[in-house]
Amino acid sequence: MSKISKQFLALTFAFIALFFVSSCKKDEVEEVEAPIIEENGLSREINDLVPEETIVTMQDMGMPVYRGANPPTINGNFLISPMLLFASTNPTEDIGHRFNDFDMTFGNQNNQDYTIQLDFVSGSSSGIDVGSYIVGENGRFTMFGEVITTSNGVKQSSLLYVISGSAYSNGMKDTYLAIFMLDDFGDPSGTLIEVGQGRVFHDEDGFCEGYTYKNSRKDIKILNDFAKLLNNK
Repeated sequence: MSKISKQFLALTFAFIALFFVSSCKKDEVEEVEAPIIEENGLSREINDLVPEETIVTMQDMGMPVYRGANPPTINGNFLISPMLLFASTNPTEDIGHRFNDFDMTFGNQNNQDYTIQLDFVSGSSSGIDVGSYIVGENGRFTMFGEVITTSNGVKQSSLLYVISGSAYSNGMKDTYLAIFMLDDFGDPSGTLIEVGQGRVFHDEDGFCEGYTYKNSRKDIKILNDFAKLLNNK
């Protein structure tokens, strides 16, 4: 074999080796950059947070769950009023019963990682938002948030707050709120509802008003009683 042929053969093998290395690196990059939204239209974090059976239960109760990678921006303050009980896993509850208005604030929405911050007024218990996420398409959204309730610094429960609706410039239309038990931390008091159980509420007039605070939150005298959600009675 001539010297030129040997050099050509060596270059050919080098090119083939380089091609396979480049292909492997490309595959590795694609694996790392897998989409955050999974096949069911929810983010990985939502799927990790919420058991599939809980989502099925909510939907069977009439709670809309919107999915997708392009949720509308909903940063701001909104009020669900009047708020009525739409469905409950407890068959003895009075469907249609009016609850106190639900005052909520959304902030720090990031549509790159689908995170959002939830804050709300609840006079019956203290809660800490430890992780909220938002998905949706075509102006419709669903927010999933985990809220830890505490008493005297001790964790009492981990609750799932789910809010769905359609975003408008001055508020939200067809707004629904679901509250479900994620973890009762052993329920040492024996008063909590079962894991996976909860309620669905809706805005009776079909529109959830948006507004701007004129005073600090502590000066807004809106009481929301969700203590019954944590009690079997």
